[in-house]
Amino acid sequence: MTLGGSRWRSLALSVCLLCAAIAACGDESPPAAQVPAAPAGNDAMVEVGCTQGGPSPERTRRGDLPVGPFVLLGIDDSDVRPRHGHAGIDRPPDAFGGHGYKVPVSLPNGTSAVLSIPRFERGRLGLVFTQQAQRRVLRDGVAGADRAIRFTACPRGRASGRTGWPGGFVIDDPHCATVTVNPGRSPTRNFGLPLDRACPPPR
Repeated sequence: MTLGGSRWRSLALSVCLLCAAIAACGDESPPAAQVPAAPAGNDAMVEVGCTQGGPSPERTRRGDLPVGPFVLLGIDDSDVRPRHGHAGIDRPPDAFGGHGYKVPVSLPNGTSAVLSIPRFERGRLGLVFTQQAQRRVLRDGVAGADRAIRFTACPRGRASGRTGWPGGFVIDDPHCATVTVNPGRSPTRNFGLPLDRACPPPR
């Protein structure tokens, strides 16, 4: 009786080991796909305020491009002012690791505005107004740039009357880029930005 029980236990153990081996060998399902880490949140609205900016000239100067109260500073670096009121950069990209151009912006104190990249320009054009975006662009090119930034100027009553922020644009290749500006209390505007390529005259 004891011998028979021992044999049954041995047989049962052998069956269990065989089943485990078959299960291990027969599992041909592919391993779970590795999910890549999500890129830095450059699709989200980036907020840039008074602490990231500084005093800016109250009056626009030759080479500045005003879009309502929002001003792009020194974007026209050509010797002759372009026709049709278009400003333009006529040199190859020389900033942000050779991907773009430094173009500071400014706003009157007490106001805000959103600068954004239209959907059809994404992948070709981007914004660099933070250290985080600059690091991503140096690593990933235009894909690392931000796509929308809300600038909020310092409170009214500051000495200069305007707040400015350093930064600029990055591109995949020279072209007439389209940028959207949505200043508070002013209409949203799309405008052409000649980045080493001329823009057609406005109609």
